[in-house]
Amino acid sequence: MAQYKLVPITPPDIKNYRPGHTEGDTDFHGHGPYVHIVTEVQRKGNLLVLATSAFFQETESDWTTFEDAFSYTFYDVHNQHPGWRIKSIHGYLYQSFESILTGYGTHVHEFGIGGLVRSLRLNGDSDGGAFGGDDNPAIQALTFNEIEVKLVK
Repeated sequence: MAQYKLVPITPPDIKNYRPGHTEGDTDFHGHGPYVHIVTEVQRKGNLLVLATSAFFQETESDWTTFEDAFSYTFYDVHNQHPGWRIKSIHGYLYQSFESILTGYGTHVHEFGIGGLVRSLRLNGDSDGGAFGGDDNPAIQALTFNEIEVKLVK
């Protein structure tokens, strides 16, 4: 007879992630940026992978853009619970965030426990000053809520 157990897991925080520059002159000039962050927990056999993409784009011409995507394994059932395998995952596994960031400095968005993401801190336009400059948009911190994995032996 199969044995089951439920294991709570919280994906690890993402900190100070800076997507690469892909278009424009590297300065938002006070025009946004429009931002789109997507993050998802994916099951790959007995591994859990966190996949995240970040897109920051100026809202006027020359459309300065910074974007990138990455993924990494954050849970391996064979390392954490030898002899067990993942039967299913419960909870929110996907979240998308879109907004236009106005002003300079840090932008904080609190989502609470109603989704995959608990909170998101973003850097958009950092104000290069009167003579322009380089912006360095970033996900300063992305924190997650707990999910639950059902294991079977």
